[in-house]
Amino acid sequence: MQLDVGTIFAAISLVAAALALGLSLFWLSNRNLTGVGLWAVGGAIVGIGTWGLALRGVIPDVLSITVANSAILAGLLLIWAGLRRFNGRQVPWGLVVAATLATAVSMFWLSAVRDDIVARVAVNAACLTAGYLLCAREFVPPRGQRITLTDGMGVVALLGLSAIYAFRFWQAFLYPESLPVARTSATDPVTLLAALTLSLLFVQALLLLANRRLREQMRHLAEQADHQRLRALESSRSKTEFLAMVSHEFRTPLNAIIGLSELGRTLPPSGAEGGRTREYFSLIHESGNTLLDLVNDLLNLSKVEVAKLHVTPEEVDLGAVMAAALRLVRQRADARGQILRVDLPGPPPACRADARALHHMLVNLLTNALKFTPDGGSVTLSALAVPGGASVTVADTGPGIPADQLPRLLQPFERLDNSYARSGEGTGLGLALVDALARLHGGHLTLDSRPGQGTTATIFLPTAAPAARPEEPPIAAA
Repeated sequence: MQLDVGTIFAAISLVAAALALGLSLFWLSNRNLTGVGLWAVGGAIVGIGTWGLALRGVIPDVLSITVANSAILAGLLLIWAGLRRFNGRQVPWGLVVAATLATAVSMFWLSAVRDDIVARVAVNAACLTAGYLLCAREFVPPRGQRITLTDGMGVVALLGLSAIYAFRFWQAFLYPESLPVARTSATDPVTLLAALTLSLLFVQALLLLANRRLREQMRHLAEQADHQRLRALESSRSKTEFLAMVSHEFRTPLNAIIGLSELGRTLPPSGAEGGRTREYFSLIHESGNTLLDLVNDLLNLSKVEVAKLHVTPEEVDLGAVMAAALRLVRQRADARGQILRVDLPGPPPACRADARALHHMLVNLLTNALKFTPDGGSVTLSALAVPGGASVTVADTGPGIPADQLPRLLQPFERLDNSYARSGEGTGLGLALVDALARLHGGHLTLDSRPGQGTTATIFLPTAAPAARPEEPPIAAA
């Protein structure tokens, strides 16, 4: 069976075109891979040159011999230049241009001026042999590094192609009678078929090489991101520990201020200014308690963030905890004519929680609701058994909150815009702390609100014990 030379040339040109298209698409999506664009351009030029060889006898010889062979060498040298850039090396563009021009001049002279097929084949084979050897050199890793499967695949393919064209070079002198490229020739088709197979292997090596580099870059970016995450975590822990330390140091003088102001409020009035003095002591006492609540919130939130605050969920009397929380905020509600309601259609649902933490959560939610509810408004506290646990809800008749602002309120130090907040009150710690405490129980806090329709905050507490919290990764030294 005879193999058709033109068909094999056409197949090689299609392989080169597919390589060019695939590498172009790959490079367009990964432009940080230097050199891949040159592989695509080189593959396209090789495909054009090989197609010119396939059209031998159909198009003028100056195109099928001079231009086609020069294009193949130019494309190969561009692939070599891309490999050098891919490996971070300088490209001797002068050599690329000079070799291409020298090949074009030689092919034109040996075909149009002096019709010497032996010299023409020898020059072409020598140039291609050198080009493939240059490419093979770029697949060899630096000394001390092991050669990978991808490197070995590229070296084997390119050395095989070099051997084919080296054989072609010697064939020009030893067997000149076999050189005419005729479609009935047996030698050229077999040689070209071997070259096609090795070219496919070379293409595969290029794709694997680019894929390996991309994986390395992705791994490097992942390591950088992990390092930045650890640094951010370390910075956050330092900030949190500082807040915890400062908050703890504030508590001692605040407790002294609160205690002394309480004592001052109980002293009998003396003189004309006695009543005003007691009023001053009351203001100091109230302000001290406000500051102490803020310090306690900061301290608790800091403990949650550094995993030093622990809760002990157990069966609690939910009704008693709700009543205690209402007693604590009732005076504030009465001062503004606000109505506190309790909605319990039946006995309080069974609940597992840390009683102190649950009391703190309810007081925070009630205080927050009263703060943003207008004078004469109402706040309703309710509880309900739900699948998997119990839910405790605080609903107010305040101005409501836009849906796009709700997620912000669960972040520390986030507050509402002044159009929805009363004089911008609050530090933005209350809801964040409630959510953190709920999560320590294995539950969560959800908010539901619309402008003009009030806000509903719901704590879900599961009946089952919460799962153990995952440990934070160790902090790496900066």
